[in-house]
Amino acid sequence: MGTNDVNSLYHHIDIDFPASEKKFKESFMPVTRYKQNERLSEVSQSGNLFIFSGQVSSGNTVSEQVEAIFSQLNSLLTEVGLTKQNILYANIFFTDMDDYDVFNQLWENWVDQEHHQVPSRSAIQVVRLARPEWRVEVQITAAR
Repeated sequence: MGTNDVNSLYHHIDIDFPASEKKFKESFMPVTRYKQNERLSEVSQSGNLFIFSGQVSSGNTVSEQVEAIFSQLNSLLTEVGLTKQNILYANIFFTDMDDYDVFNQLWENWVDQEHHQVPSRSAIQVVRLARPEWRVEVQITAAR
């Protein structure tokens, strides 16, 4: 097939690359980052989707850690104009699954069961978290 054959084959295709590139760029939502430090953003937002960094606490017991984590999440949710009802998904990381029942009792009191707004979630045991005293880490995703 020669050059003329290829040109005639594709002659009917109308490609406007500048417009396509513009449309491609416009299809991405800008990202807004909240409470940044040198390592992370506590919350990243794109459109109506909010991804929260994992929250941890150094309390002496798993109950203390979980209560502190929920307090931190409440503050972050408020800061970005959301509530617990906006939570879509939670990843919960445990260093010991024996803490699962204690966590669930506190979780059930924290999430909005009254309005049937319990998010999807996963519970995963890990070998350890970034610091040995941390027993639980909670990471959430929410939407407006």
